[in-house]
Amino acid sequence: MHFLNFLFAIMFLGHFNGNETNTTGVNDTTIGDIFKQYIQIRERSWQLNASEKSIDELVSFYDDSIQYNHVIKKDLTFTIRGKYELKKAFENHLGETKDVTIKIVTIMVKQNIVIAELLVNRTVLKKGKWEKERGNTFINIVEFNEKKKIS
Repeated sequence: MHFLNFLFAIMFLGHFNGNETNTTGVNDTTIGDIFKQYIQIRERSWQLNASEKSIDELVSFYDDSIQYNHVIKKDLTFTIRGKYELKKAFENHLGETKDVTIKIVTIMVKQNIVIAELLVNRTVLKKGKWEKERGNTFINIVEFNEKKKIS
């Protein structure tokens, strides 16, 4: 299923060169704006000085019954169920990154779904040493529920 989601995202993102595209109405703009706020908070939560308060702010975007699927590569995926478990997982990574920038390269909003291509630059703590990572691309597929929370 994750591979199909990725192909779906690439298929749509390939048609939009860095522009936001709303394909229905006013609610899409609102969802797009919420997603952009979420990315700003996510960027702050990945900084070296981030705290549990930063994680609380990030997790506030999620519904209590969230199912968070994290795909690192085809055979390395994680599924976290529930807001409390997601908060704990995020807190486990505090202090591992710094100098993080997240740029939304492409975003498509349709009804309650956001598909976004993100360009992430960061410095990561690996084996006790800081290493710069530049130009990592992530595809996010996010579904919002009727409460405008990520579900």
